Amino acid sequence: MPYRAEHWFSSPFEAFRFVSSIPFERLVTIGGKPIAAWNTVHTFLAKGSGDIQDHCTLLCSLFLGFGLEAYVAVGTLKDNSMSSHVWVITRVRRRGEAKKSVYFWESTNGLRTEAGKGVEEVYGTITCVFSKKEFYANLQESEMAKVLYEFEDETKWKKMSENITKIVRSWNFPVKLLMGEKDSETVAEEFESAVRKQVIDYRLTAMNATTIFDEELSSLLLPFLENYEWERVANKEGETKLAINRIVTLGYSFLAFPIYLPNADTDAVFTKIMQNKTGRSILETKGDSVRFALRTKATVYPENAIDTWTMIAVKYLSLP
Repeated sequence: MPYRAEHWFSSPFEAFRFVSSIPFERLVTIGGKPIAAWNTVHTFLAKGSGDIQDHCTLLCSLFLGFGLEAYVAVGTLKDNSMSSHVWVITRVRRRGEAKKSVYFWESTNGLRTEAGKGVEEVYGTITCVFSKKEFYANLQESEMAKVLYEFEDETKWKKMSENITKIVRSWNFPVKLLMGEKDSETVAEEFESAVRKQVIDYRLTAMNATTIFDEELSSLLLPFLENYEWERVANKEGETKLAINRIVTLGYSFLAFPIYLPNADTDAVFTKIMQNKTGRSILETKGDSVRFALRTKATVYPENAIDTWTMIAVKYLSLP
């Protein structure tokens, strides 16, 4: 059913970010086999984590609350085992266009793709879609490259009788989202402090090198992290260009590496730095007048869902 949460989220994209920030937890048996269980939204939020179908049902409900035409889709991924998969589909009619545009939303990683623009490289098949009152079974060849999403066309999609769908009672009691235990600023400060310590300890232990952080340089990184987050929430490309002439004076070199995480795991962000060529180069910089910068932007959503952007940077005196 539609879930209206406009007091929490200003747009469907912000709701999308919230759902993708809730931890993913695969439901499996003791032997490791997947469990095809669909939890209620109450159960999902109470646990604080869930499988992909839990994310999709919440996301679809939030989209419906924003007035979007949204469906949960069931099918397979295009991998070696054609593993089962669930995602969210929305249809929207743009002004001046006869057909509706169709979008695929991945509820656990925050990715969105328009149908016809590479979805056949990710998804293997689609068998059915359902929403608050409708259930449609796919009558076409299920390969994604050949599927048309005109659910009203009875030659392509079989609609289940409303006499059957109304038997299935949707949850119709209100779900109240609870604010997180910490505010965004506190999470960002604690996260940044922990990552700085990891950087200092690594350079001292592995390189016997001291680490000096430039607070002015660190503060100048925040607008770019704000821009990265805006690009994700608005689903648009922004002007994410570093104003190097403001940060680095003549004769200095500058390197920066941004990291996004759908959580506040400091070990994970340090691992990403170490695994990335630029990140590791920054971490292991040695030379004259080396100054480091680190800044974190955290967004705390309801139910303690958190995502973080962190940027680590270094400036140093270039060799003549």
